[in-house]
Amino acid sequence: MEVVKRFILFDSSCSTCSGVAAQLQKVSNQRLEARSLQHPRIQEMLDELKPGWNWEPMLVEETDGEQPKIYAGFKMRSRILKLIGPQNSWKVARLVVQNTKQNEVSSPGRRAFLQKSVLVGASLVAVGVYPRTSKAAVRSGQQSAGTLGLSQTTVVPTECGSCISFINSNGDPGQLDIVQYNESSASFTLYRKSVLQLSADYDETVPSLSLVIANGQSTYLVPETPVEQDAVAAPYLGDIQTIMALYDESGLAPTTNQVSAESRSQGQVDLTGVQAAGVPGCPCGYGDYGCGRVSVNGRARSNACFDANSQIQGQCSNQWCFGCCATFDCDCICGAGDYFCRCSRSGCGCVGPCV
Repeated sequence: MEVVKRFILFDSSCSTCSGVAAQLQKVSNQRLEARSLQHPRIQEMLDELKPGWNWEPMLVEETDGEQPKIYAGFKMRSRILKLIGPQNSWKVARLVVQNTKQNEVSSPGRRAFLQKSVLVGASLVAVGVYPRTSKAAVRSGQQSAGTLGLSQTTVVPTECGSCISFINSNGDPGQLDIVQYNESSASFTLYRKSVLQLSADYDETVPSLSLVIANGQSTYLVPETPVEQDAVAAPYLGDIQTIMALYDESGLAPTTNQVSAESRSQGQVDLTGVQAAGVPGCPCGYGDYGCGRVSVNGRARSNACFDANSQIQGQCSNQWCFGCCATFDCDCICGAGDYFCRCSRSGCGCVGPCV
């Protein structure tokens, strides 16, 4: 059945939300109409078709002879992307970036709605408009729990953290106790066949790894000094990789890595009317001119490279282009194979107006 009308529902009391809705209506060539959630008829329709609806952006599609369909979240964003296309999605994403840098929202309820509106532009970027490297591509060839011979991993919450049980390549059982963890650090205790091997404290802000071996020896590691070069840690390289791999793939670790102090911020820029980087006619920087570099600390090479790419895309944005017109390979220093890394990525932005 062909869709005859589409409406984007928004909070008309929020100027930024109204701006995003108006831009969506414009770039869709009026195939997507903006309607206010404050309108009584809109609220009556939602009460009937979506009882218990949340105060968030929504897409309504009407077809002949059928009830309107209502979409929110990812389904809404993916349908909008299909409707307006990648180039127009850039315009919406730029508008979101520009307006969310302004501190115009004081009401907690309105701020929550705006945060969901921001996801419209941000997820258009994530679905494929933003020039970033996919995690699947970055992970290709990287060490993982599977390549390290670990299987049948099970995460079980405990009173003091979480426990991950596993089977290694020769069939012996093991257990990793994650005693505590937060967005930048974690503490571990590793057992093999119920025998304590070592304890470790990981700090992603440095990054660093402090080890205490079962025999009482201890050492402090940074990525610049590989485990193989440390007399105390070298015999336990496999144990260290096991800890980092299990933690990285457990779902307990934070999804975003720590950006190091080496990153250079260009501050807020006005992105009104700027072009997507890489568009023909946009002069690209080279060397140190118009280019920058970011460094990210991460549990695994793949995570750090992924986040470094996202960071450099934001740093490249300027008054002429949104994102980098050129990026370079991710360079990493890792202390234990593909784990416990500091990764850097360079990129260049536009250095003049697009013609």
